[in-house]
Amino acid sequence: MDSIQSLYQSIREGSTTPISLLDKYLERIKLIDPIINAWEFLDLKQAKADAIIATKEIASGLNRGKLHGIPFGVKDIIDVNDWPTRAGCMSLGYEKPALF
Repeated sequence: MDSIQSLYQSIREGSTTPISLLDKYLERIKLIDPIINAWEFLDLKQAKADAIIATKEIASGLNRGKLHGIPFGVKDIIDVNDWPTRAGCMSLGYEKPALF
């Protein structure tokens, strides 16, 4: 995988966009996660909306910093509004939802 610095440079140079990066990483998750079972939850709708906004902002010259437009994951031990916080614990009485 690419470093954040190289992704930042690619976005700024226009050789990639936040939308294409998100698509790349979602394809990787779809391919690998059935094997490693690392992802509990993906907010696909919000991720896609955010990638579209970031792509438009960057194209217009707005630069919010080195993480602007870079997809990232949040470990499920961190409370995020409207996301499940499960700490990877099966004893919480849930079934893992389908990611896609």
